[in-house]
Amino acid sequence: MIGETRRLLTLGLGAAGSQQLAQAGLPPDLEDRIAARRLVEREAAVAASLQAVVEHEAPQDGSASAEAHLASQAAATADGSLLGRLGVAGARGLDTVTDVRTLAALARAGSLVQRRAAIERLRRLLEAPPRGLDVEVLRAEADALSSSDDVEVAFELEALRIALGGPQGRVARAERDAFVRLAMRLVEAVGRYWDGQLADEPVGALGASERAALLLRARDLPDAVVDHVAALVEGADPAVGPARRYELVAALRDAGEPRLVPALLWALASADRELVMAAARALSSIDDPRVAPALSVALERTASVLERVVVAGALARAGDGRGLAHARSALDSTDASERLAALEALGAAGRSEDTDAVAAHALAEDVREARAALRALGRLGDARAVPVIERVRASGRRADLVAEAEAALAAIRARLELRGESVAWHLASAVPSEPRVPLDLPPLAARLASAAHFVIGWLWMIGGAVERAVARFERAASRRPGWLLPLVRIAMTLERAGQTSRALSAFRRALETDRAGCEGNPIVIRSLVRAFLGRAEQLQREGRSEVAWGLLEEVLALDLRRAPAALRVELERRRDACAAARS
Repeated sequence: MIGETRRLLTLGLGAAGSQQLAQAGLPPDLEDRIAARRLVEREAAVAASLQAVVEHEAPQDGSASAEAHLASQAAATADGSLLGRLGVAGARGLDTVTDVRTLAALARAGSLVQRRAAIERLRRLLEAPPRGLDVEVLRAEADALSSSDDVEVAFELEALRIALGGPQGRVARAERDAFVRLAMRLVEAVGRYWDGQLADEPVGALGASERAALLLRARDLPDAVVDHVAALVEGADPAVGPARRYELVAALRDAGEPRLVPALLWALASADRELVMAAARALSSIDDPRVAPALSVALERTASVLERVVVAGALARAGDGRGLAHARSALDSTDASERLAALEALGAAGRSEDTDAVAAHALAEDVREARAALRALGRLGDARAVPVIERVRASGRRADLVAEAEAALAAIRARLELRGESVAWHLASAVPSEPRVPLDLPPLAARLASAAHFVIGWLWMIGGAVERAVARFERAASRRPGWLLPLVRIAMTLERAGQTSRALSAFRRALETDRAGCEGNPIVIRSLVRAFLGRAEQLQREGRSEVAWGLLEEVLALDLRRAPAALRVELERRRDACAAARS
């Protein structure tokens, strides 16, 4: 493909026959400047993609980055939950889902791809509701979602508001009509500008708010306008200096337009640090297979701490968590910009064990840092952060922080619901009211302190004091991160007490810490299966077959050879029953 493109450009488009142009995917009547641009764009995209893939897949024997990548890949394939499976399937995984509550929860607490797909699925259900669907419930959930100000899914939310109709639908339709008129005017203005008939660059001549609204809807822009924006991003217009070029790329942060990938890859490879970070963020909003390999190459190439953390966050947003170690190390940096970038990265793809460290920043004096931490806690979805978020909300310190805290609580509630955990219990006050940050102790002292807490917890457990035992085991886990035993004890104590929903969360933390250790212990795996099975049964009785099916698929993805045969048979039987109910 690259050779054919170069041959056409060398030969000249005028000398090429219609058959040659057709083979290159170009209509014979296309203007020369547009045809040439598309050929160059295609060559650049293919070359960048091939280079990124080669470097991405090249063996890095003994390198920490390769080991981290393998670990993240293993973790990704190990996630058999509903959220994990939808993360792999993307929008295709929601094509047949009609459980409105599940879709609404995904729209609030899923990954970027899942949120976009869930809102789009709700819109399609509104336009053509299947037989038997409760339209009132559907409209109520869609109406609640439509009030969201989440800029990452603003494009999908506008379409949802239009489908809902009513006053907000009319406003959204009027805004969409204004966008269409502006886009049509820009098509003409762009042609005149490149022909030398217009002095001012048309997109730059727009007001800041008008330009932002235009680029947020980039997926609906005509090809001529997208080509023009791409040319500006690549620096093809000498009249557009570095500052304006950076502003344009920064405005594309949530555009999500695949046609801009070649230009953004060009910007990502530049020597301008600010431009690289803006391009990385813009690329991470695009669901395109070229993005992750290119970002992984940029991550290995950069030497600046801030740039590395920003690119790691963009890579995490694109679904690859290999750079999160950089984010974790920058979380306590003295540089505010590095802390903000670290919070953004951990919110995109952090683990439950990052919750305590992130929660400590929700109480920061810096408002931007507190807001970023609250947003990250909502994305992490760990209920242990609820008391800290509630404290921020109750303080009434600033209206924007209160709004961010409420959004984080809604996201955590939705994520708990999707994971089959008890929303009511987790949002009560039975969890510690302060983030549990491990003490700064020497390794030996930390081990001794952890062991002491574990022994006291064991004694409380023998005495039947479940909550006191769990609290001590939690302290043991916080003093010695990565120690499996206290996490397992928390989970098994809760399961034996009949608190299966809380046990799910603890078992998941234990699996994240040492999956093989959990699977290889017959007592642990039996308790784990009972917890998942019991919770799935409760959810099935409540009519939440989609979430119950996700729980059963999650546990069936584990190595259950050491679990009792009767439990394995019951898991499969109930999984099939949930699958039948889903269809």
